[in-house]
Amino acid sequence: MHKIVVGVDGSIPSRQAMDWAWDEAVLSKATLHLVHAWSAPFPVDQRVTVSEPVELVKLDAAVLLDGEAAALIDRKRPAVGAASRPPVHAVLREGPPADELVREGEDADLVVVGSRGRGGLLSLILGSVAHEVSDHATCPVVVVPGRAGETDAGRS
Repeated sequence: MHKIVVGVDGSIPSRQAMDWAWDEAVLSKATLHLVHAWSAPFPVDQRVTVSEPVELVKLDAAVLLDGEAAALIDRKRPAVGAASRPPVHAVLREGPPADELVREGEDADLVVVGSRGRGGLLSLILGSVAHEVSDHATCPVVVVPGRAGETDAGRS
């Protein structure tokens, strides 16, 4: 295995998917691609140049991705030595998350997503991104189930 893609959105299920993908990358000596997709507040054809905070949205997305990548490395550091740590690439993309994960996964061996992300429907067992990626990816997809008792409730 050479490339594992994992969806990153800052949620607990996303972190669980990142942890699972890290462990798989260590075992298979693969490169780990952490992908976070962001969207501008308005479609391209409706953007205004004066007051729209597109660059701020992109900056927030980059900060989230970098923070999640650093936290993953910190969480996994005690478990593996530097020699066995997989190469990690943080990939920031503009567009719908499912589309961008499928696109990044076109040359991947595996795409990994959490069972649900930051959406508000806690009753969903399989989130919309996981569902879309599972339907459209050209490689195998692993949907990492959430652990009992761990939710994003109370997050701001």
